[in-house]
Amino acid sequence: MSKKIKIYISLAILIILGFIFYFQRVKIKEFFTNSKSVDLPVEQSLNDLSSSGADLRIHDDNNDVPETTHKSSIEKSDNVTIPTNPHDTNIIKQEINLKIPFTIQSPDQKWDEKYKEGCEEASALMVYSYLKNKSITADSAMSDIGKMIDLQITEYGGQYNLSASTTAQLANQFFGIKYELVEIKSAQDIKRILSDGNPLILPTLGRKLQNPNFKIPGPIYHMLVVKGYTNDGIIITNDPGTRKGKDYTYNPDILFNAIGDWDYNIQAPNENKKIGIILK
Repeated sequence: MSKKIKIYISLAILIILGFIFYFQRVKIKEFFTNSKSVDLPVEQSLNDLSSSGADLRIHDDNNDVPETTHKSSIEKSDNVTIPTNPHDTNIIKQEINLKIPFTIQSPDQKWDEKYKEGCEEASALMVYSYLKNKSITADSAMSDIGKMIDLQITEYGGQYNLSASTTAQLANQFFGIKYELVEIKSAQDIKRILSDGNPLILPTLGRKLQNPNFKIPGPIYHMLVVKGYTNDGIIITNDPGTRKGKDYTYNPDILFNAIGDWDYNIQAPNENKKIGIILK
């Protein structure tokens, strides 16, 4: 076989391999970006926790839960008193995993303009569905998230990044449920809140989450639901920012360091404002 023929054969093989890698690029990416397999605790519904005698009460030293009022502008919607975390005296369970239905923020996976910024609405919907023992389908999520976005546009004059307090108020208006805003001082605070049977919605600096499933470079601001933790401290989430977000696990330090509420003054997430939402 001549040298020229060998070169042609080599080029043909490279071209064929190139086509294979191109058409299988999604599967190849998923192979390398899958989070390390983690043994998760058995999921528990609200009824499971109640029947096992778990204390599901929300400890609120102020007793006065902030209620939403009509806001003429989004800048005014952040005036809510933030209590310090009242869960410090609770005994922390070894592990817990709440059975929270999952949806991505763009349920039809088209990620169009209306839904690609819908992480706040999707997070609220997931927690509400858990509290009311409701399931979520792609169609119901499209409808509910879409209606929440429409309400946001009506109330605030547009679709914006929402702070924790504004997200909680929007959930209050749409679902008719109360809420509590808590300051998160450490990763241990996250465990205390979950141990008490409460899902936790967290606003974050999205790129600091280092989630390889996000479209590069990742969202500047992102909201997700924390649903549990393992006996070795790994945090379990429902992350609406990726179709692989159900039971997505984060290192506790990475998640805590990424927490940052949206700051309307600087129009960016503020990592010094570590606040979470408890819906109830």
